[in-house]
Amino acid sequence: MAQKKEFNDYLLEKKVDAEVSEEINGRLSGAEQQAQRGANQQVANQSGQRTQDFQQLLNQVKAQTQTQSRKPMAK
Repeated sequence: MAQKKEFNDYLLEKKVDAEVSEEINGRLSGAEQQAQRGANQQVANQSGQRTQDFQQLLNQVKAQTQTQSRKPMAK
């Protein structure tokens, strides 16, 4: 014969279930936020690298332009 739980035991079990669910949801939320921060940092790093690449290319073009403007023109 199945044992009947007392109502207080049932309420306590439900309370524990709710607390565990809340803790799991909090941890999942924290993990999602951490993943989002990591993705944002990666995008920022890529953007910074592109800026550096562009600046380096611009400096190369400037140097080439200065070098070519110093050469005497052939007639």
